[in-house]
Amino acid sequence: MVALVGTALADSMPPAAAFPPPPASAPTPRFLKSSAEAEGYATGFEVAGFGGLDFAQNGGWDRQTNITSAPYGSKSDTGWMEGVKLGYTWPGLFKGPGFSSDPVSGAVDGRHFTLLPSLEFEFFAFNHEQEGLGRGNVFATSADLTGYVFTLNPLMRAQIGIFRPYIGGGPGGAYLERDNPRLIGLGHVSQANGSDSDLVMALQFEAGVDVFVTRNVSLFGEYKVVDFLYPSFNTGGVTYKSNQVVSDEFVTLGVRYHF
Repeated sequence: MVALVGTALADSMPPAAAFPPPPASAPTPRFLKSSAEAEGYATGFEVAGFGGLDFAQNGGWDRQTNITSAPYGSKSDTGWMEGVKLGYTWPGLFKGPGFSSDPVSGAVDGRHFTLLPSLEFEFFAFNHEQEGLGRGNVFATSADLTGYVFTLNPLMRAQIGIFRPYIGGGPGGAYLERDNPRLIGLGHVSQANGSDSDLVMALQFEAGVDVFVTRNVSLFGEYKVVDFLYPSFNTGGVTYKSNQVVSDEFVTLGVRYHF
């Protein structure tokens, strides 16, 4: 009897195909994902602010008047610098075995090594005391030097856990202003009040590392060298002209937001 009832119930039920499958869940929009859902670190557009030290200057100069011309070497001084960056990082181009990124959100899975090409526009200002030593260190020159630098830098980044190291550099330009030059020697200081400026080509090399504190925010440290191609200044009838490429070295700390 029980068997007959069970058979009757089974025969009365519609086939399994008659029940529609459960609706597929739509992917969570990127901007609504929780930190637990968004496994990885953002790529795409990014903006950064930074500041640091201009700690070394290299190069050679000629101090020229109507009567004399004398070479002066650079003496390093410590100054300040600050700036901003605007860039774009691609999510894992040139991936191979072991490389991983999220094709929907563009997030990079920090558990796998991933190469990340990037392009970055950078602008920064700096200031330091420009000092030079003449032959035998008998005479010295000094002036206030302020610069405004812009560069366009192709970079290669790599995602390794929470770290994103990078290296790159590129061309740009610099507006340099030299104020209140002084000639010091034999117990005498000769100062020419005034200033002069020059617009020159610049070349930058940089290397650094980002450390992610959230999926979209990272702190970074950076070392950079910027070459200035043959600047020249004239103040009070005295020309101070570079006789080789001059360069500044910087160390910076900053914060970057990845959209």
